[in-house]
Amino acid sequence: MAKDNRKKGCPNSECERNTRHYLYKATDSYCTICGTQLVFVCPKCYRKLDDQGPKHVICSSCEAEREDRKNDFSKQMKSIGSAIGKGAKSLGGAFSSGAHAIKETAGNIKEDIEEIRKNEKITLTLPDEYIRINLNFHKELNIPKTAASYSQRTDSMKALLLLYEISEEIAMAFDDDQSIIDNLHETMDENTGIIEVGSGTTGSGNPFSYDIIKHPNNPDSKTASGNEYTVNFNCRISGHIMFLNGSFAEAGMTGARDSSIYMVYCRQNEIEVGNFDGWMSDPYDETYKKGFLMNYSEKKEFDTMFPDHPLSKARELIRFVIENN
Repeated sequence: MAKDNRKKGCPNSECERNTRHYLYKATDSYCTICGTQLVFVCPKCYRKLDDQGPKHVICSSCEAEREDRKNDFSKQMKSIGSAIGKGAKSLGGAFSSGAHAIKETAGNIKEDIEEIRKNEKITLTLPDEYIRINLNFHKELNIPKTAASYSQRTDSMKALLLLYEISEEIAMAFDDDQSIIDNLHETMDENTGIIEVGSGTTGSGNPFSYDIIKHPNNPDSKTASGNEYTVNFNCRISGHIMFLNGSFAEAGMTGARDSSIYMVYCRQNEIEVGNFDGWMSDPYDETYKKGFLMNYSEKKEFDTMFPDHPLSKARELIRFVIENN
């Protein structure tokens, strides 16, 4: 059975999940905040969708906008095709003059294609809940001035996204997860740990790879202030490699996810509170003991219990980018 990539939303206008346009999976039934039965919605504009089957993913208006963008490029390519036809007709009966016409036409075509590529903006579609902001410290971050920046803040999380193009030389491998894992193991310090590594192709067939790593917030501080999760996502689109870097930090009251699942873990494993045997481990190498290791509460299956946790939001962003690019 084909995967159902449709999204559901909460129809209750007084619920924060509705006002924030929060997206649930197609298999979810009820809002985790207010309990209202979910409905199918367009992931781009949040309009309600009729249940017309898994292929009906977005609304007709958003589909039309997508087609318009595709048609703009198609029209430009058709004009180039017309130029080729004119060049061929100019051959006439004279081979030399015809060869000159082809050469001249080819030069024009090359210029047209280069102009299209120059004006074509390669980017990634991101969730609407991330607001575009202006950064004034690109130099300090060592990122290009053309980098796009976005943010989102909730009571329990603050997130910053940076999006820009990178070269093939510094991009992560698109088909070798182990090389990404090995590189992280070689370069991580005592304040870093692997959460997740993955690769594949997006909904539009673009190759991608990513990692999620964790750090303690303010590791040099005497008081703990929760965790921060970093997403590094590479995607090759039309010969360009787009790099999405996301920082998701705990805010407000921290540690709720860890402590709640830890108590459950203690009961299930019949160990005493204070015993951390098996609580922390590297997800890809049990023998790797260095650094700030992933703990049991950070497993993906607990994301639905803590949908606003920064790690849950990081994974949610990755799913959205994969499905919508």
